[in-house]
Amino acid sequence: MNATGTLTEFLEQSEIRLQVFDMGRRICPLPRQQLLEVELRQRPYPYPFLQQAWLGFLLSDQREGAVPVIWFLKFPLDREGKLVEACRDDFLLRIIKSVGEKLELGSVDPSVDALKETPYAFKPEPERMACFHARAARSLGLPPSSFYPAARDYFAGTALENWPALGLQGIADLCARLDQDHNADHLQRLLPVLPAVPLELLCCCLENEAIDAELTGAIRQRALGLLEEEAPSGLIAALLRGLSHSQAPRIRQPLIDQLLASPIGRDTEILAAIASRCWTDLEEPGRLQRFLEQLALNSAGADCFNRVLLDLMMLPNLQALIMAQFRNPERSEALGQAIGGFLSLGAPAPAPTTLH
Repeated sequence: MNATGTLTEFLEQSEIRLQVFDMGRRICPLPRQQLLEVELRQRPYPYPFLQQAWLGFLLSDQREGAVPVIWFLKFPLDREGKLVEACRDDFLLRIIKSVGEKLELGSVDPSVDALKETPYAFKPEPERMACFHARAARSLGLPPSSFYPAARDYFAGTALENWPALGLQGIADLCARLDQDHNADHLQRLLPVLPAVPLELLCCCLENEAIDAELTGAIRQRALGLLEEEAPSGLIAALLRGLSHSQAPRIRQPLIDQLLASPIGRDTEILAAIASRCWTDLEEPGRLQRFLEQLALNSAGADCFNRVLLDLMMLPNLQALIMAQFRNPERSEALGQAIGGFLSLGAPAPAPTTLH
């Protein structure tokens, strides 16, 4: 084992500019000190998803012409939500065997997959990958991709006929630059009439952005209109994801409450959107209770209830609140039976290995 002991310190000793992002529930920065505390098992991982920590590493240096290197790594978490050190140590040993005690970015060919032999690497879904690249480019002071101008013109409403030619990377670039080129204003105006396919892709990218109240309100109004029209639940769930990281929770939370109060609230896509993207909104006990009641009646049955509940109980701020609901004398018979089935499972099942 190397002398530094943690992946964070191993990378820092190489004088690499290290930026780390959580890639599980949404793309969000993971501060250096927080990651180090996780590696030292001083705290649980803050954003567990499917019982794992999903991490994106952006490695760069200041040399002119240097090409950044990106790693996507996932590490299992124990029942307390803490990093399984043996897996992290195994990865470090593999890297040290490959590159030596010090990583030099200049010797790494970014076109070669240096992690292809490790079981800890993963490949994000295309939408998540595009958003990461958009976030990385902006963080490094690089221009957006060549797909950005066409996406900017389309969502400004000046080239709506060009939808088939748009690239996913351009949409991700636009969402990462909402404060530029009047992009947020253009989206707000276009949202009421945006066709379903570009709307869904847009929301896949917006879920990683802390959008403002105006754009949040526009997304909510579109979702309410679709709910009244009894539109497919998948599109409504996409809209919910799109405003899940909004700076205006007082606009987002009433939409969640309305969905949970309607028959669509037991649809698995709606429930998954709330659990995976709007988890902080479940810290309100009344909303958590309504969510669990609908989850107990979900359209996919007990297996879905168990998997979603197990995932939520890994979140540091939710476990105690969920346990309190287990003891709630006002819970329904259906929820009581679902909880009984969950508790009868005993040890948690192995986590899936795909990222959704």
